[in-house]
Amino acid sequence: MLPAFAIEVTEAGTITGVTLADGSFTYDGTAKSLRIDGKLPEGTSVSYTGNSRTEVGSQKVTARISGGLHYEDLVLTATLRITPGMRTLVFPVLENKAYGDADFAADATASSGEVVGYTSSNPAVAEITVGGLIRITGAGEAEITAWVPENGNYANRPEVRQVLVVTKAAQTITFNVPAEVNRDAGSINLDVSASSGLPVSLSIDDEQVAALNGTALDILRLGTVHITAMQEGDRNHEPAAAVTVAVRVIDPSSDFAVRVHPAVSPNGDGINEFLMIEGIRDFPKNRVSIFNRNGTVVWEASGYDNDRMAFRGVGTGQQLLPAGTYFYIVEIGVGSGTEYRKGYFVLRY
Repeated sequence: MLPAFAIEVTEAGTITGVTLADGSFTYDGTAKSLRIDGKLPEGTSVSYTGNSRTEVGSQKVTARISGGLHYEDLVLTATLRITPGMRTLVFPVLENKAYGDADFAADATASSGEVVGYTSSNPAVAEITVGGLIRITGAGEAEITAWVPENGNYANRPEVRQVLVVTKAAQTITFNVPAEVNRDAGSINLDVSASSGLPVSLSIDDEQVAALNGTALDILRLGTVHITAMQEGDRNHEPAAAVTVAVRVIDPSSDFAVRVHPAVSPNGDGINEFLMIEGIRDFPKNRVSIFNRNGTVVWEASGYDNDRMAFRGVGTGQQLLPAGTYFYIVEIGVGSGTEYRKGYFVLRY
């Protein structure tokens, strides 16, 4: 007969002193979880279900404590809740820009690390590129708003505004012309432009020497003509500083710097109304004397300029001189000396 064995049966105990409390956390982008509170008896272990949450919201967490050989299993439940966080947005003051400046970053930053978006109140001054840069489109002011997108994990959606001031662009004029041209040059092109690309306006100070024909200069007579180039600017550009260049018209074949026309006909038809002396304005220190056939001085003056001071057929006695041939002496100051030439012209009415 087999010997008898005694079997001892013990009643499983109850685990006490262990709890699982609800937990509430503010969203910060990291995962949150709950933990039991209390000391587990020796030989027991715990496992969790649903115990991790990052996004805003709530969920049920289950903690199952396995009692092993001596304890009954224990199941605890609690709620894990994530509440919305708060975001801040830092948008530095925008430096003044000028029309023509390159696209630039506004450098606003969100505490959440999210990409910041921008809007412009005035697309005629600034617009936002696809890549989020600010592009200058004109001079003026625009309010730039920095913002972050809607996000359910945050209780706020901050916006910060800064004023962008865009000044007009400076511009310069480039003007290249020869300093001297021959009297028989005909027409010369004027190499003139503004850095802005805007059209340049031209003016001259002596239409007896040359005439403007668009961006060409038609050469007419001896003398010096000053050409002034201007660009008045527009809504995006400041006026350019005017640039004046001088072109002297010369006759290399002549040994005298001025030329006296051979005819005067002061009859009101606009042709040969006075004695034209080409180039005389380049020599303000001058004297012109006119004689009749008898050698009598009938007119003379200093500072001859083809305008205020010019012979128009009226003699020194303020009487019209009779038609005919007259003789002249033209003296000009050259350097420290004087040069002169004699000649004649015909007076007709």
